[in-house]
This record gives sequence, C-alpha cells and structure tokens, in this order.
Amino acid sequence: MINGIASLVQGEHSKAFVGRVVLSHAAGGAVGGATMAGVCWLVLTPVRTLLPEVVDLGLMVVVAVCAGLFDFGLLPLRRQNRQVPQRWFSTYGPQRAYALYGFWLGAGLATNVTYALEYVVFAGAAVLLPFGPALVAGAIFGFGRTGLAGPIGVIPRGASTWSELFRGQQLRLPAASGLIALGLAGAMPLLYLSS
Repeated sequence: MINGIASLVQGEHSKAFVGRVVLSHAAGGAVGGATMAGVCWLVLTPVRTLLPEVVDLGLMVVVAVCAGLFDFGLLPLRRQNRQVPQRWFSTYGPQRAYALYGFWLGAGLATNVTYALEYVVFAGAAVLLPFGPALVAGAIFGFGRTGLAGPIGVIPRGASTWSELFRGQQLRLPAASGLIALGLAGAMPLLYLSS
C-alpha cells in the first residue's frame, strides 16, 4: 500500500502537487480499466462469438446475481487481498507511484476486489459490447474506481487514515454494490428485449 489504503496525499503539500497526484492517479485508473476490459474482451472472445446472444445474456445475468449474493454475504467468493507495494513511492517518486497505483486500482481485478460488482462490469463489457465500447466502459470504471481514492483520498487534517473517513460505512457499501449488481441482472434482459 502507499501511505495506507487509497490515501494519496498525507501532510502538507501545495495544491499543484496534490492536483498532479490526483490527476495522474485518475489517468492511471482510466488506462488500467481500459486495459483490463481489453484483456477480458480478448479472453472471452470464444464466449461472445460461439454462443448465441441470448446465452451470453443469460450468463451475464447469472454473474450479476452471483455478484449480488456475494456482496450481501449469501454466497462465498474468494477475495484477492493485495495492494501495491509501499516501496513504489520511494522507487518511482510520488507522481509515477500514484499513476501506477491508479493503473492497478483501475484494472480492478489486479488489486483487492472489495465488491463483486467489478466482475459484472468487466465480464459484461467483454461479453456484451463491441471492442471500442468495452474499452470505454473499462476506462469509465477505472476512472470511477480511482475517483474514490483520488479527491476523497487526499486526507484532510484531523483524519490520519482512510478508514477514519469511512468509519461506519462497512455495511452500506457492500449493500449498495449488491443492489447495483442485482439491478443490472434485472436490467440486462430488459435492455436485450428492447433492442
């Protein structure tokens, strides 16, 4: 981890420094998300091309329902529990270290997978979208994921860690992710039928 989970800047720094760190982190996240979406799209090409569209859609509904059940704690799913090494900060300097951290965080599946919704996003983009839109969806996801750790991750005075900022949110965030996954599971067939 770099200065604790997702805490981009601690201590006193100029606004220009904080801006560069947050922008490099967000750009890295967008590139990481697009890269992971591209890799998933290539790996899942046989599923997308050999199976009928309705089967692809059915598989994505199953993935989304399983993700929702996981986030509600009703289905066990093995979590990755890794973060980027602290030594990146001293090896690459702050701006490059946070850009790399953003890349890994935006790639989603390469770091700690907190919520199963990430599987729905990357699998759905890979199976249901053409290559270009899949990359855009991955970039938006990566940018959004790093957005949480970007401006919010700049630790204000009085809070020493990320966990102090979000104390008490442990139950709300998985529930929100689970509801989004289940909502996507319901929306995918409707979107398919309307097209």
